[in-house]
Amino acid sequence: MFQSKNNRYVTRRVAEDVPIATQLFLWSLIDNQVQKGNALDYFQKFELKATAKGQEKNTG
Repeated sequence: MFQSKNNRYVTRRVAEDVPIATQLFLWSLIDNQVQKGNALDYFQKFELKATAKGQEKNTG
């Protein structure tokens, strides 16, 4: 499904709201899975969470 990098699609909301650098990072995650030989279907879903810049992540 993701063998070709010629046709890549995102929803309108992603295109408008998610910075291109983040989109490229997410595509690299998919490319990495393809290189590992993992089977992917046509729909990949990511959950993104906005945090305040400089805010420390609370893992506790």
